[in-house]
Amino acid sequence: MSVGHNYASNGPSTILASVTTTGYARRITILDSSYKSGTYPIDALRLMSLSENEVALDIHYAINVENSINSSFILGLSDPSQLVPQVPTSVQDAPPGETLEALDDWLNPPMQLGVEYRTTERYNGKPVFVMAVDGGVFPNSSSKTIDVQIPDTSGQVKMLDCYGVLDNGTQIPGLFGESVFDASNYLGLFTQNGNGKFTISVGSGRTVGLNFILFLKYWKEGT
Repeated sequence: MSVGHNYASNGPSTILASVTTTGYARRITILDSSYKSGTYPIDALRLMSLSENEVALDIHYAINVENSINSSFILGLSDPSQLVPQVPTSVQDAPPGETLEALDDWLNPPMQLGVEYRTTERYNGKPVFVMAVDGGVFPNSSSKTIDVQIPDTSGQVKMLDCYGVLDNGTQIPGLFGESVFDASNYLGLFTQNGNGKFTISVGSGRTVGLNFILFLKYWKEGT
């Protein structure tokens, strides 16, 4: 299926997704997406159970004006009789009388800065999330600490992978400048797990003079 958002409020944007059922378990996988550079109005899909035989597709889009949704259902599925945009305070919330059936999983998340994506990957059966964060200016001959708040949880979050990339493409941890294994050239990164956040420390032994982006991959207890 595909769902799209029109030109108002930073549109258009489109999501191509598949809905699969294994036994009684349903799953939404976002296969592809397109959107105007720097914006992404449609930011979540989810399946809600209205009754034993009725399932609704919720389309959450981050705009502040009313705008229509374009939809296309393929492979023999009938078009829905009604599309009603929902504005939950959290993707986990359910309107009265409805039950959450499935959240969307991204196959190839677009990695917009500050946006959390639940992926198709699993760690010990738990969903794996990714996020890219603007780290600002990398410290020169010093260190700094960044707290990264994780959405929709106050419980423990556990890091699977974390690295940074400078504006010139140098990966952190790594060497910057000369290809010499010397402490003065080294860039460092250290992560700490926490409740609802990660604490990430970065540092260097020389002048860097560049901004950087952090890339996080993690899972959440209780998901």
